Amino acid sequence: ANAKVPLPAENLRLLDGAEKNANRSAANNANRAAHRADPSLDGKHIHEVTPVKFGGSPTDQANKVALTPKEHSVFTTWWKELQDALTKKK
Repeated sequence: ANAKVPLPAENLRLLDGAEKNANRSAANNANRAAHRADPSLDGKHIHEVTPVKFGGSPTDQANKVALTPKEHSVFTTWWKELQDALTKKK
């Protein structure tokens, strides 16, 4: 675990379709605005602690943390593996 990244929400639900797309779009817009407003984020990825595809808020700053690309890759891989495991059980 990474001390910079809080634990995700306990109540996760995997979104799909229009709801997932709308939330991802809102997150992307919020993340672009954060990068424009804060030059210290240059070179960093904004990670949603609870990803929007798992029901995390796309805009709540408490659900966001800035990570290096290498750090972000670790979390992205973990969430992708969880998603794959959950969708294979259906």
